Amino acid sequence: MNKKSEKDIVSMEMILDRLEEENAVLISDKEQFIVPVKFLPKNISEGEVVNVTFASNEAEKMERENKAKEILNEILNV
Repeated sequence: MNKKSEKDIVSMEMILDRLEEENAVLISDKEQFIVPVKFLPKNISEGEVVNVTFASNEAEKMERENKAKEILNEILNV
């Protein structure tokens, strides 16, 4: 696995503000996210702090680009 630099990963603490049917509303000082409850830990309750992390996946991106090129080349008979 490649080590990611800090530019590739963004993390923040958010609070589970409320649950609305199958969605959870996460808030911070500046942001609000609505995410499906299935992505949260089991038995989490309103008011708990959650760590949210976003990371890019360069290997997956390259794999998808290569697959798209293969399909395009097949269509164009190249």
